[in-house]
Amino acid sequence: SYVVYPSEIFMNVLEDALQRGVKVDILLDANVDDARDKLEKLIKKHKHLSFYRRKDNEERMHAKTIVTDKTACVITSANLTEHAMKKNMEAGVYIKGGEIPRKLHDHFASLIYTNILEVY
Repeated sequence: SYVVYPSEIFMNVLEDALQRGVKVDILLDANVDDARDKLEKLIKKHKHLSFYRRKDNEERMHAKTIVTDKTACVITSANLTEHAMKKNMEAGVYIKGGEIPRKLHDHFASLIYTNILEVY
């Protein structure tokens, strides 16, 4: 997400997933250091949570995507903010099955593997 402001709803859903052992990787834009600070407690508490950012830190990461188990994905205009979820008019598509979720996952994995994205 380009912008992440961890609301209570977001934090509850994230905490629940992490307690179930779900591995969560979040790619943040370089300009959202405050989000990482707010999530620091979860980082220390859960080994399944990682944050990434672009290594060069110069270009913006504007994509808003969620990929689950290489089998489903959401591609949306919405940032991970309560305002976006409750007040904005956003649009997105949910794709289950087929090649697109796997290809999207593999794309982000290759960005990590080639060090274009780094642990934040």
